[in-house]
Amino acid sequence: MKYPQSYTDFMSSALTEEEYVKRTSWQEIKELRGNPLLFSLYLLKFRNPGNRRMALFKASGMKREDLEKLLMSGSSLVTALKRESNRQIRPGVISKFCILFRITFSWGARAYPAEDFNFHTFDYVEDGLITKEDKLISLLSPVMDINWSVNGYQLKLDGAETIYLRIEQRPGLVILDLMNPRIDLLELLISILQTVSGKWRFQQMPSLVVGHSFYVFFGSNEESLIEKVVIEEYPLIKKLYELPAVYGGK
Repeated sequence: MKYPQSYTDFMSSALTEEEYVKRTSWQEIKELRGNPLLFSLYLLKFRNPGNRRMALFKASGMKREDLEKLLMSGSSLVTALKRESNRQIRPGVISKFCILFRITFSWGARAYPAEDFNFHTFDYVEDGLITKEDKLISLLSPVMDINWSVNGYQLKLDGAETIYLRIEQRPGLVILDLMNPRIDLLELLISILQTVSGKWRFQQMPSLVVGHSFYVFFGSNEESLIEKVVIEEYPLIKKLYELPAVYGGK
């Protein structure tokens, strides 16, 4: 794809951020999504966090009403999130936005985001602490009669380090991210998933924060739901692994 001149000028600083936002049709976003490094550099070019959040929203292909439901907020707040605004936005709302789009809190709230990946955004999550496996299993069991939701959780089990999770629930489908992908934490999480109903597939993915990656798991009773979401929303994933085949000794 040949990128629009406005994008090229913006990245070379020949065009200011304000001028770029006024001119862009955001058509370059879809192509950039397929290259995490280029997309990361593009997002970091923004100094107005509202413009950075707008770019993430445009890249998702999400409808405005979907964003309002997922953030559990009204249209005026969503407008403030997507643009520079004098309105005070609660850290909890920014945190929810950051978890939704898999970025750190500083990426969603600061002109100059931190270069390293951290978990500060989870500090603002309400009711996000899980201390029992049973509660986690109940959140991970795929059910059809459920509204689309995305939430962040801290899993703190006896004798284990804190595990940071992003749990996305859709009708018949659960998408689970392990945000601190250490091997011992991965093995612990997989041992829990092996007790959860449904078929589970997973893959490692690069984060927008260069040098960081995470594991994403897809769980459903219907293989077709997993295939559909991966094809439509996860272009970087070319292959999924089954839990038993990799970790069950089969």
